[in-house]
Amino acid sequence: MLPIADQEERTCVDCGEAKPIMRFHRKRIGTDGRQQYQSYCKDCQRKRGKATADKHGAAYRERNRDTYNIRKREQQRLKKYGVSQGQFDAMLVGQGGRCCICLGAFERPQSACVDHCHKTGKVRGLLCDLCNRAIGYLKDDATRAERLARYLQEGDI
Repeated sequence: MLPIADQEERTCVDCGEAKPIMRFHRKRIGTDGRQQYQSYCKDCQRKRGKATADKHGAAYRERNRDTYNIRKREQQRLKKYGVSQGQFDAMLVGQGGRCCICLGAFERPQSACVDHCHKTGKVRGLLCDLCNRAIGYLKDDATRAERLARYLQEGDI
């Protein structure tokens, strides 16, 4: 049998298929100076890695649910709005921990919604979930909001 580095094919220990050596990840250089390769082909290695990540990832998320959710929210805020955690905290303090529209205190400050203009992408402030949804339903249209306010004022008995 040829040394591993000289073989054209290798058999995966997981799927049992003989595949070209290029379908295996390189491992290290052996003591004899020859390249060695993983025992699992790249496809099987990917499946094994995904299964492990799914198993352990789910367990990690369950054990650290609060930390995981906060970290995920911070990453999404930065990616979507360009607002870092420091900027978010500064906005929160600047608004006194309250919604810009209803002036209600945030029950969970870290879950305050970042409001932004859909045309320019510019961040306007932090809102509670209810006010953020209201703006969404009004499609960021100030005229609709004014008509809504008039309707509500005229409807008061």
